Amino acid sequence: MTEITLYVGKMDKGPKKQEHEAGRRLLAAGLMDRFGVTLRKEDLAVAEKGKPYLKGREDLHFNISHSGNFVLCALGECPLGVDIERHKDLHFLRTGRRFLSEEEWKQWEKSEDPRKYFFDRWVIREAYLKWKGTGIDRDLCSLSFDGQGRLFHVADGYSAAVWTEESFFLRLRFLF
Repeated sequence: MTEITLYVGKMDKGPKKQEHEAGRRLLAAGLMDRFGVTLRKEDLAVAEKGKPYLKGREDLHFNISHSGNFVLCALGECPLGVDIERHKDLHFLRTGRRFLSEEEWKQWEKSEDPRKYFFDRWVIREAYLKWKGTGIDRDLCSLSFDGQGRLFHVADGYSAAVWTEESFFLRLRFLF
């Protein structure tokens, strides 16, 4: 079983540039903490479909997500994806029909907390697609999943998930 370390940081909501910088700081702290690796700006690269990676370090994988007041950085030794979303107001009837499968739609209608149910399904999809490195390039209603994923709790009013290719142990570390 592989280990994924998930670093969690709290931040003030600000411009996207600040959110990206918080993610980079969390990545740098996590790389040093978990692998003893110092992050240099020139070590970061982006694949064709937008997935970030570390040049020359095929043995180390990371993924970053931010929403609301939180930033996450997942680190491991195999490809992975992570997503967090703050529960916000949406037109759930229209949005849910575009993204949920028929079975999920039925569950959403019965759910005691439809907003949480929707965002839980959303972060699962995002984490999965970020693991695959494809971006949103397909119909999300009929998405077929392989690999292993898990929802986890960061704070009330948020949904978060991580996804990778095999069973994993998830270790949470709150840094800032």
